[in-house]
Amino acid sequence: LELSPANRRHTPSLALSPPMVERLKRCIYHIPICGGFCAPTANTEPCYKHVSNEYTLPGAKVFMKLAWLIEWSPCCIGCGMLGSGCADRRRKPLLMFVFILNVMAFLFSILAAVGLSNNPNSVRKLPWVRGEGIITACPDGGCPYQVYVGSAMRVDEVDCGAIKMCAAAAMKQGFKLKDGEADVYMRSMKWTDEAVCSLGNDTKMMQSCEDCKKSQLPGQTLIISILTQFPTATADLQRMTRFGDMNCQKTMGIVSNLVSFITSLVALVAFRSACWSSMPTETAMGTVQWNLGPGFRLLLAATIAKVFDAAVHMAIPTPSKKWTRHKEKISLVEYMKLGVEDPESSFDEASPTQVGKTEVCTAETSATRREL
Repeated sequence: LELSPANRRHTPSLALSPPMVERLKRCIYHIPICGGFCAPTANTEPCYKHVSNEYTLPGAKVFMKLAWLIEWSPCCIGCGMLGSGCADRRRKPLLMFVFILNVMAFLFSILAAVGLSNNPNSVRKLPWVRGEGIITACPDGGCPYQVYVGSAMRVDEVDCGAIKMCAAAAMKQGFKLKDGEADVYMRSMKWTDEAVCSLGNDTKMMQSCEDCKKSQLPGQTLIISILTQFPTATADLQRMTRFGDMNCQKTMGIVSNLVSFITSLVALVAFRSACWSSMPTETAMGTVQWNLGPGFRLLLAATIAKVFDAAVHMAIPTPSKKWTRHKEKISLVEYMKLGVEDPESSFDEASPTQVGKTEVCTAETSATRREL
């Protein structure tokens, strides 16, 4: 059906005007982290310009207004000057390496966060600490039992087999028959429960349980560890090129990694001491062997990755033309181009070709002087 001319005049147009399209593009380009990946940039790098340009820089719109504080402060310039020419010439492979480490650390932290779950099955799959023992009071070699320790709860499991005495004692202490298992009983309790460590008559085990309860890794620490992966990963990408490299990005890469590393490591060491190394191996029920679970190991690996990231940021200096405060008015793109205009690092040594030419020139000059 065709619209009449009168109806066409009243039909709204869905076409956007060129100014609106440009404004929409700029809004997309300034989306944090990923908006600048497709933006038209002044960076001439063939590939890395998509992740290291004037649009991927955090706070690009107000950056030059605050440059006196976030870019040219003595702290930021001092951090920018740290490093060596050797690392500067290898900035792309080094920063790509720690970026991949950051991605892996992010995934490890997500998996370790399963320990914060209140789901017993999740805690059983990725516990932070796991204990395996034998209840010697049971006949025929004893009854095997396991303890799964998470950051939010603990899960106890005992296989009574056909021993009715074991089943009766387990149900008396709050165990319930596990779904799908004929003779396996399970009990799960949150660490916030006051009675989580008051079951049983083993005073040594109860005291160790209380110490472990007090040393549980706070959920905030794990969440902060996950969230800090984003700014450190973006700093790795932003510093891939000398055009996109900034003193503030290097400072943030060093400080954020070190602060996150220290806070996470302190919490992990306290948890390891109270919930693993100090746990008794001889209890009133029998012997038990304690092992660090995959949840703890994954978070430890993610924490160690921060050391490598901070070390790479320290090793790579920013372009030397960005070590001085620019009093004259300069745009962001002009400032970023200073890194490209200064392609040779101030730490670089003379190349073998240059040394050879110097030696030949010196020899020719000496020969000429002897002839004269």
